[in-house]
Amino acid sequence: MANFLEKKQLEGSLSVTRKILEEAITTSSYGGDLKKSGQEAKNAAIRSSGPIQQLHGIVAESIYENLIALGLKPSVWPPLGATSPELKVTGLIKAKDQDISFTVDPHIKEQINTGVEAGRIDPIGLNATNRALVVGVRSQLSSLAKNFDTLVERAFAETLNLRLRAENITLGEVYLIPLREFDDESLKNNRWGLKPTLIDLPKFVRIFNAITDPNYRKNSTDLYKYNATMLLVADLSSKNVEILWDENDVAKHFGRQTASEMKPLLPCHFIQRISEAYVNALSV
Repeated sequence: MANFLEKKQLEGSLSVTRKILEEAITTSSYGGDLKKSGQEAKNAAIRSSGPIQQLHGIVAESIYENLIALGLKPSVWPPLGATSPELKVTGLIKAKDQDISFTVDPHIKEQINTGVEAGRIDPIGLNATNRALVVGVRSQLSSLAKNFDTLVERAFAETLNLRLRAENITLGEVYLIPLREFDDESLKNNRWGLKPTLIDLPKFVRIFNAITDPNYRKNSTDLYKYNATMLLVADLSSKNVEILWDENDVAKHFGRQTASEMKPLLPCHFIQRISEAYVNALSV
């Protein structure tokens, strides 16, 4: 099967991300708004999702091309080449605009009868939701240890909100983390800086392996699991960003054991993993 996502595409998009963040940090401003420090400007940039919009587009286009090759004719949101509109998908607790969405069925508005959203209108309907593919694109580039619990809690909440209403929905996650995280003191002084030590990658590998399983339907207690995850580790030390694409890349920095454990999460086969999971879900 052809690989519709290439390492150089991801590295090119993340080099753009780095450029945007470096400009925000060194000028202590983002979007025309002056901030108190480079750290605040960086935080504002990340909250806006602007620096990783190109990553969104590359992932969406790669999945779309693979689904076409597999014989599907999906609709995609946001439309390819655009950053909006996103598709609002309704779960048990709330309806939310999703980063990347694919559907293959007509959207039929219907009133929701159960859950917190009862009485409100679902803009696409339960059938289209159950047969949708939704991919979240998120990042954490600093304070990784401090925010780890929040990461885990959010991952559970995102999947369960959707699966407790639409059990058959296909869910994917792209999670961007740095090889070395930002040095807060440097950023507070409007300087680009990274910590000298590597992140605790095995900790992230363990949690994402625990919450990812393409065969989650075999156990009713596994509804919280993603069908496929891409753990995207980026070396931001150079203007030309490099990523850990395959087992060899991971092993260079973290050893063979971590590389082997990260195999189900590697970027190099993510498009195939999530696409195959979606095709399998549509056949259920």
